[in-house]
Amino acid sequence: MRSSTLYRLVCAWPALHIFLLTLLCALVAWYVMPLASQAWLLQESGPIEAPTAGLFGLLALIGLLWRPPHSSRISWLAVCILCAAAGAREMDWHSRWTGKSIFKVSYYLDAAPWAHKILALLALLLVFASAIYLVWKYALQLWQGLLHSNPFARTVATLFFTLVFSKILDRSVNLLIEDFGVAVAPATAMLVKMMEETCELSLPLMVALAVWQHWRQHQTTP
Repeated sequence: MRSSTLYRLVCAWPALHIFLLTLLCALVAWYVMPLASQAWLLQESGPIEAPTAGLFGLLALIGLLWRPPHSSRISWLAVCILCAAAGAREMDWHSRWTGKSIFKVSYYLDAAPWAHKILALLALLLVFASAIYLVWKYALQLWQGLLHSNPFARTVATLFFTLVFSKILDRSVNLLIEDFGVAVAPATAMLVKMMEETCELSLPLMVALAVWQHWRQHQTTP
């Protein structure tokens, strides 16, 4: 009975296929690969991080070149901005060009050139404004879609869950070590990192799925 319920749940939430598949790949890679190979796989701009950034960038580029006729220009542009920002964040562009993360208040208080600070702040404001606009305009619609078992709404919900889950994984090991003084074995830390990176890889795939579902939904609606 429980396995049947889980099967129906996965089928009803198609983005769960992506989420579970990436987690399975992480577990298999962690189990069969030596730590040195795992470290190579998870390195900056490596075999997992680079495709994640590339997919986000590709989605942003496609979005700028093609927009479904039924889609709002502002909403579509906001999605493109968020995809481009996610790709840039994955490649550490938020700190690579400035030497310090532009997400930290300390960057704006140090001796960096004012021109750089202003450009960084404008970029942040653009990203935050895009996110706030989409939440303000579509949060209620997505909630109603979830109540009515809308596939697009379910994919967006899975996307948000995966994003939060990956951020929890990202902070978990450092939190245990720095704040609680808990020793974390290298193999355990590598497993957490592997799960985090593969979850992040699933995000652009879920965005692509959501775009396709949104397009199909309006294609089939009379």
